Amino acid sequence: MLTCAEISERIRERPLVADGAMGTFLSGKHVPLPYEHANILYPEAVLGAHRAYVEAGAELIETNTFGANRVKLASYALDRACREINAEAVRIAREAAGSRVLVAGAMGPCGKALAPSGSVHPEAAYEAFREQAETLLNEGVDLILLETFHHIEELEIAYRAVRSLGDVPIIVQKVFVEDAQTLASGLPERFAKTVTNWPGVVALGANCAVGPQRMLQILRAMAPHSSLPLSAMPTPGLPQR
Repeated sequence: MLTCAEISERIRERPLVADGAMGTFLSGKHVPLPYEHANILYPEAVLGAHRAYVEAGAELIETNTFGANRVKLASYALDRACREINAEAVRIAREAAGSRVLVAGAMGPCGKALAPSGSVHPEAAYEAFREQAETLLNEGVDLILLETFHHIEELEIAYRAVRSLGDVPIIVQKVFVEDAQTLASGLPERFAKTVTNWPGVVALGANCAVGPQRMLQILRAMAPHSSLPLSAMPTPGLPQR
C-alpha cells in the first residue's frame, strides 16, 4: 500500500483517469448476480474487464468488490465467502494493473438501512466494513475507495472502519440523485465541508446516478469548501426505459 502522501502527490500532479463500471461490463457477458461472486466463478470475465479499461488508458482500476461486505453478501448466502471474494478480487486486479496502474479497493454501502429505521445495527455495519477493508489491504490494494454512499452517517462508519486499520489513503465519493433538490439544498457543500477534515482522505467527490453535466455542477459546488482534489465518476444518467 502506498502512503497517503504518495497517493496525494500522484493525484495532485495531474488528472488521474479511472476505469469504468464493472457491473455493466459483466452484465454484457451474461454473468449472473451478484457480480462480486464472479471473482470466484468467472475470474476471466473480471480480468477481461480490468484489462479492457487498462488498455483504454485507465490509470486507476477498482477491485470488483463494491458489494463484497458480509452484510450485503448475506442476501445471497455468500457471507462466509466474504474474505475469499475480496482476496480474489485484489489478485485479479493486480494481474491486470501491472506495476504502473493503481488498484483501489472498492467499498460500497452495506445494502440495507441502518437502525433505528433499518435492520442493520451500526456496529454490525462497522465490523462488516472493517473485515472487508482488512482483506483488501492485506492483499495489496494501493488505497481504499468508498463510493456510492447515499447517507453521510453510513459513509462515516465505513471511513472509521478503514482508518482503524492504519494510516490508509482513502478516496471518498457520495452519490447525489438527479433532482433539483441536490444543488438547491446545499448537499454537495455540506458533504465537502464535512469530509475535507477527515484524516487520510486524499480526494473527495461524487459518482453514479448523474451524467457529466450534472456531475460538473456538483463538483463546482464542492470546490470552494475543500482544498482536496476532486473525484468524478459520472454515468450517462439513470436509465429511461
